[in-house]
Amino acid sequence: MASVLIVGGEGRAHALGWKLAQSPKVSQIYFAPGNGGTSTIGQNIDIGVDDLASLIKFAKKNKIDLTVVSPEPPLVAGIVDLFKTAGLPIFGPSAKAAMIEGSKVFSADFMLRHNIPHPASTPVSTLAEANAYIKKRSPKDYVIKADGLAAGKGVIVPKTPAEAEDAVINIMKKQIFGVAGRQVVFQERLSGQEVSAFALSDGRKIIMLPFVQDHKQVFDGDKGPNTGGMGAYGQPPFMTNQLAERIKIEIMQPAIDGMRADATPYRGLLYGGLFITDDGDPKAIEFNCRFGDPECQVLMMLIDEDLYPFLYGCATGELPKDSIKTKPGASAIVCLASKGYPGRYETGYEVEGLEKVKDPDVMIFHAGTKVEGGRVITSGGRVLGITAYGSDLKNALSKVYAQIGSDKVHFKDMHHRTDIGFRVL
Repeated sequence: MASVLIVGGEGRAHALGWKLAQSPKVSQIYFAPGNGGTSTIGQNIDIGVDDLASLIKFAKKNKIDLTVVSPEPPLVAGIVDLFKTAGLPIFGPSAKAAMIEGSKVFSADFMLRHNIPHPASTPVSTLAEANAYIKKRSPKDYVIKADGLAAGKGVIVPKTPAEAEDAVINIMKKQIFGVAGRQVVFQERLSGQEVSAFALSDGRKIIMLPFVQDHKQVFDGDKGPNTGGMGAYGQPPFMTNQLAERIKIEIMQPAIDGMRADATPYRGLLYGGLFITDDGDPKAIEFNCRFGDPECQVLMMLIDEDLYPFLYGCATGELPKDSIKTKPGASAIVCLASKGYPGRYETGYEVEGLEKVKDPDVMIFHAGTKVEGGRVITSGGRVLGITAYGSDLKNALSKVYAQIGSDKVHFKDMHHRTDIGFRVL
């Protein structure tokens, strides 16, 4: 029986732990640091995701059989390299491989070199270069991206040249994303459907997981600033078998092959942020080195097989099978956030109504919560993700929204989108 350490404290970490807790091969799960929900399925450890030395020490002392890294910062910081040097199995890519998310400039160059279809990208490293680019082009033709990690909030879609100029000042001069904004990338703006693709890889083979569509903007109708994600569902009805195969052959497998060719083999979960253009062609907007959040929660509801052997197989370089069983039907998540997110917000409010959720097809994954005196208290921007499985998307969403309200799950100053799935319903 295996002991598992999950590094993270977001909804994604809770979902991974929930799924791994169902494995007959897993006897103990630790979360570092975890949240108000993870303590119901494992033990929370007071170690931050950036305290790599303490994480290694804990894993050695407690004879951890597999460490699963949920968020991207420790991956980019080299946690996998350190654990491997210490002889500790860990799920996730090396620091060099994680640069596929850690730098948009690196990622654009990688896709160009390995002939992965992607929109044209122009990196700039000074404000003067950025402003020169803005003056030559219509703001409708591009999006602006911070080069480094920005928790899913580093993409600006300007409507006017003034908005574009403000964006590059905020990113490069005011450094609202810190060192992530030393460079920015101007990327060709595409029209079509966005979709998230996920593949488990042992460095050579890949196993495709269900496709998911995320909703990044904070308000209904895709209005307002980008967030880490306000809701998601899987699978999108426009994802035909033919399109799925094209994505595997043209984008996901070439990325893994390219990493190996560059002497940085990629083991772990590769997440492709894609666009299906109006012509029906898939293009890679970006790659991420971990599960999406909240897409992971949707995936965990759809996977119908013991996940542990697959994650362990990625970590040790040999996937156990060529595919993973998934349920028919659909899964959806709606994130409940603190009013003001992704900007300034207040925390410390009690979450009420959790005990009223009785539907066996519904799971509440915690994110920004903590437990104080037996009460669940808000502690972050995204607080909870109410997730459901259903016979189809409408059915899954009806189960989710049935749990939200002043007489159901709620907290002071709660905000959520009411239109998840609107692009296809």
